[in-house]
Amino acid sequence: MAEERNEGDVELDPIVFDLEDEDGESHEFAMLVLLDLEEGQVAVMAPVSQLDNDEDPAFDLYAFHYAEDEDGISLTAVEDDELIEKVFELAEIELFGEE
Repeated sequence: MAEERNEGDVELDPIVFDLEDEDGESHEFAMLVLLDLEEGQVAVMAPVSQLDNDEDPAFDLYAFHYAEDEDGISLTAVEDDELIEKVFELAEIELFGEE
């Protein structure tokens, strides 16, 4: 699930991940914030192509379950609507200082 935001409100220096969609196409996503929740860690990310667009400062936010072990980093899309809502509310506070 995605939420649209305006990049002009925040200064970004994200970590970039190359993720494949269901069709096997590769997309770069920037991790904007990593949240520690009861449900585990959740990464809030945005497509790099949207962050680099000077003509349209809006961008979509995506939530991924984040896990790191000896094999590397695992990202799985968050599908629970209540968790997504909670994550985006917390991410707005972290990124934009909004409550």
